[in-house]
Amino acid sequence: MPAGLGPGGNVDGEVTERFTRCAPGLSGVARRTLRTNLRFIGRRVVPQLYPADAPLPREQAKQPYSPAEISGFLALADAQPTAERRMRAAGLSAWAPAPG
Repeated sequence: MPAGLGPGGNVDGEVTERFTRCAPGLSGVARRTLRTNLRFIGRRVVPQLYPADAPLPREQAKQPYSPAEISGFLALADAQPTAERRMRAAGLSAWAPAPG
């Protein structure tokens, strides 16, 4: 018979931490989201079992696009067959600085 919710059951701070650290096939972002959701539920069910959060590692931010990559995106936008598609594609690159 499966353990129920509550002390000694599935909703326990140590079980949540171990599960989120060892859950296979999850990205770091998905792991943090799962941990947050489990801790939110756990605090509502058994608040005395949930101490302060231990930090999880974070990934480095991606490098910004190079000017050559931005120019490539804008060239792809210019190559669209209709004016509507060109405007939509260029709008996706609106954050890009003007070339030159």
